[in-house]
Amino acid sequence: MASSTTTSNLDLSSVNSLQAGVAVSLLAVGGGIIYSWLLRKGHDDLSTSNAPPVPTTNSNDSKERVVLVLGGGTIGSSFAAVFLSRGLKVHVMDPFATKETVQDRIKMVWPTILARGITKLQEAPIDTALSQSDSLTAAVDAIQKQGQTIDFVQECTWEDVDNKQKILQELDHLVDPSVIIASSTSFIPWTLLVTQCTHKHRILIGHPGK
Repeated sequence: MASSTTTSNLDLSSVNSLQAGVAVSLLAVGGGIIYSWLLRKGHDDLSTSNAPPVPTTNSNDSKERVVLVLGGGTIGSSFAAVFLSRGLKVHVMDPFATKETVQDRIKMVWPTILARGITKLQEAPIDTALSQSDSLTAAVDAIQKQGQTIDFVQECTWEDVDNKQKILQELDHLVDPSVIIASSTSFIPWTLLVTQCTHKHRILIGHPGK
């Protein structure tokens, strides 16, 4: 009897943690989109004084906009599910995961998103494009060749300073300076993450909370 109670408590704790993570994910996404929109409207006072000028985006641009998620693990797939629930096109890059694995992880998160009223879709719109590219450059080029524009980036790769610094530096070079880049990290400070980046003002930490 005690074992059953313990298991039930653990299950409930996991669900609560997942729900909190989804809520924080939405806040990070919403904040990033609002910040990006303000920059494009000319509110350059939001950026640091020595930051490079942020180019304006052509409002007549007909390219389909997507969210690029780096990493298809538990956190990356959960972020992808949140983005999909808001009607966004999602492109997940993870050379170590199959498309089916990422889609299964998104389906596992979907009941929680539905229960919280974040979406009314009973089933996850599994149209996630999973890049099997060997490099980030190749993945970004593939998205652009499809006539799509990266509008937000969520980095969810493994928790290692050198790894994240390298990826953020590459993203900072490849993605338009007006695009927000969020990095999921539980202990690496922002000042350390952006040491090799030029457009530091558009990089933020976006990590699920417990």
